[in-house]
Amino acid sequence: MTAAAPTRLHAEDAAPHLLYFGTTVVQVGRMFIRVANDTINLRTGEYKLFLAIATASGSGVSLDDLPAVIGLETSKRSIAVVRTNIYNLRKKIHALGLFKLSTNIHRSAISYTLDGL
Repeated sequence: MTAAAPTRLHAEDAAPHLLYFGTTVVQVGRMFIRVANDTINLRTGEYKLFLAIATASGSGVSLDDLPAVIGLETSKRSIAVVRTNIYNLRKKIHALGLFKLSTNIHRSAISYTLDGL
């Protein structure tokens, strides 16, 4: 079952934010994600990356754009930090069993998308 793209969040929205993947409602609060009664806690970088990827349009978010999301300049070191955060985030959201954090490679560009299962 493929879920619809989540609705976009806006800065003026009150916390916690709600994202809708088809009929699944995801509550995104300060440093956590909750689906039904399942909650996962996130670190700051994981939280910011999740929001950026979950609210991105169609093709996802480029790896080169993600260091800025967590407040870093783009460099080899910051890309490594982002990849570590993505690795940890992928493990945590996999525990919910509802999403897949996909890595997309097109030519030499890498991007990430959040897909419903």
